[in-house]
Amino acid sequence: MDRRIRFKGRDDLYLIGGDLEEGGAIATKEQFESGAMSYAHLCEDGIVRRFNQEIGTREDIEFTGEEVDLLPTDPVGWMVNVLSDIVNPPRGEH
Repeated sequence: MDRRIRFKGRDDLYLIGGDLEEGGAIATKEQFESGAMSYAHLCEDGIVRRFNQEIGTREDIEFTGEEVDLLPTDPVGWMVNVLSDIVNPPRGEH
């Protein structure tokens, strides 16, 4: 189950398959469904990182109450995008 969150003024983000203790990807619905690079990641230590830069903590995350099951729109393309980002990680800020 994926949970919609508010993070630093943004309310279009979801915590994908994780929780505040274990962490997980933070992404928009469109990013997850297409397999694009997620917006950020909540790490187990409670730090939210984007391109390996600290941009917040778990205390900055507020759950909206909406829970959904996000699914890739094209599972094969999704996997290609995810594997591509692992092999060739993006550099710098976007």
